[in-house]
Amino acid sequence: MIKANVNYNLRAHATYIRNTLRYRATRFLVIFSALMYAGFATLSLMSALTNNKTYVEYIMFIVLFFVIFLVSVGRLLALNPNKQYKKYSERYPNANYEIKISDKDISIKIDSDYFKKNAVYDFSKISEAREFMGYFILSIANDEQILFCGNDLTEGTAEEVKKLLISKLGKNYKTRERWI
Repeated sequence: MIKANVNYNLRAHATYIRNTLRYRATRFLVIFSALMYAGFATLSLMSALTNNKTYVEYIMFIVLFFVIFLVSVGRLLALNPNKQYKKYSERYPNANYEIKISDKDISIKIDSDYFKKNAVYDFSKISEAREFMGYFILSIANDEQILFCGNDLTEGTAEEVKKLLISKLGKNYKTRERWI
């Protein structure tokens, strides 16, 4: 039996937010639209200088990618971990998690000033597990996630967690050294 007591903090929340598909897709869209905007602006400028002619299609693409860029930056700013954590800590003040991992299931007990929850998940419900900078992020089939740090373990070690998750999840266990 492996146990962890988690005191959810800003660093854990930032790790969680940056691991979501929404954040990664939005960040990709910001980078992609900025590159496309710069590319079409350069292409338009070069064609205007060489041909003394401006192509309407280039201008349309420049405006399109600039608008996509602005909307994406707005969404990325809305996903700011500091703002999100402030909302979370106001909603669930003094939240503490107790996680127990056995050979057959994972149980989680959430206790805060306004919210209490007990849940047990069989390993078949875990769609994937990721390890990043000492954090373990378990994605559950119903779009929930369990996040804990190796330092939060009260019984067992991070290596034991890793071995157990690899044996139970196989290729659905992933390790990431840094964010791309």
